[in-house]
Amino acid sequence: MTQQPAIIGRHSRALRILTCLQAGPGFNAQELASQMSVSRRTIFRDLNLIRDAGVSIFFDSTHDAYRLHEQSRNAPLPRFQEADLIKLVLVAQLSYLNGFEDYAQSVRESLARLLTGYPQETKSRIARLIHGCSIVDTGVSYQSLTREMIKAVFQAIAQQQHIRMLIDGEELAEFAYISREGSAIWTKFAPYQVLLANNGWSVIGRSSLHRGVKEFDVQDIQNIQYTDDPYEIPRGFRGRLQAVRRQG
Repeated sequence: MTQQPAIIGRHSRALRILTCLQAGPGFNAQELASQMSVSRRTIFRDLNLIRDAGVSIFFDSTHDAYRLHEQSRNAPLPRFQEADLIKLVLVAQLSYLNGFEDYAQSVRESLARLLTGYPQETKSRIARLIHGCSIVDTGVSYQSLTREMIKAVFQAIAQQQHIRMLIDGEELAEFAYISREGSAIWTKFAPYQVLLANNGWSVIGRSSLHRGVKEFDVQDIQNIQYTDDPYEIPRGFRGRLQAVRRQG
């Protein structure tokens, strides 16, 4: 049971890597690792997974990049065992991100492309699962502003770049000496991790205002501005989810 999320994540990431390589320009291991927010060692394992699926990948030492052989550029996406495919579909279908209509539509289109070439029996079983599983009202907020702020945080994490956040909240009363926009205050923020719990979305990262790691309720974020300033996640940071798991 504990290996299933890792399997799903590896296959999903392999699809993203293959899409990057099919686009044309090559990527080296470090660039792919940054793009996928994983280690170089993980990228090497993913590249082997793609090769095992029959896709020919080579390293172009002249341009320091991995590339697809010409006959592989239009190759079909890797084929998964049906059991793994079902897990991938269930995770997508039962994701809270289905509350984001554009994300849900993109996933539906991607699944349709992924299923191309599979036997009709497999497609029928997948279709029954899609129609037979759904998320009902959970109390999690999907207000328009909340969705836009979450998407902005996702992009900042993917690019590993600081953002400027306009935040509101009772705990900011101690910063009364700082200029405000109404009751909200700007802080430069390095987002490390997005969390989703029963009471909604939150983001953890380093806040310049608090001079340390801080968790904010996404509903308290009024605005986000992107910057070109990169950041590194501290080696000692493990995130709240990992801390909870260790305690359990």
